[in-house]
Amino acid sequence: MSIFLVGLMGSGKTTIGKALATHLHWPFTDTDAEIARNQQLSIPEIFEQKGENYFRNAEAEWVKNCQSPHPQVIATGGGLPCFGNTMELLLQKGFVLFLNVPTHVLAKRLVQTQELKNRPLLAGKSEQELHHFLTLQLQARYGFYSRAHATVSSSTISLQQILKAYHHYAKK
Repeated sequence: MSIFLVGLMGSGKTTIGKALATHLHWPFTDTDAEIARNQQLSIPEIFEQKGENYFRNAEAEWVKNCQSPHPQVIATGGGLPCFGNTMELLLQKGFVLFLNVPTHVLAKRLVQTQELKNRPLLAGKSEQELHHFLTLQLQARYGFYSRAHATVSSSTISLQQILKAYHHYAKK
């Protein structure tokens, strides 16, 4: 059973996903990287040239076509579970884990890591504007994220927390 990591941008889906995949000896996939590769454009270029709706449709198509005979760890884009029936598809295809990191921590993390330039929805925002934006994003997306099989809430999410949630779910 594959593991899908969901949550706001900057919550650590890619970082913790790579560590988890290494620990489990499973392949790791980042949906944003896959879509960029398939489109032969960066995510900012897709947003600029084709628009957000096009990108969201590409995400949904990727999830629909995501089939692997072997389990893998998949880091999803922050908005991926929130459009169409994508969250329902994730829940059917594997274990979905919501990484719930406080928005003030995310804002500080994104500013410190210089990730703003790589994220079309965040470009040009100050840390305070970013915190406000992320708070609104979480409010809008929480209903989708909270449908995950499990949630890990922390300022710093560890591999051990992820493994505990996964093993707890797998025992059911």
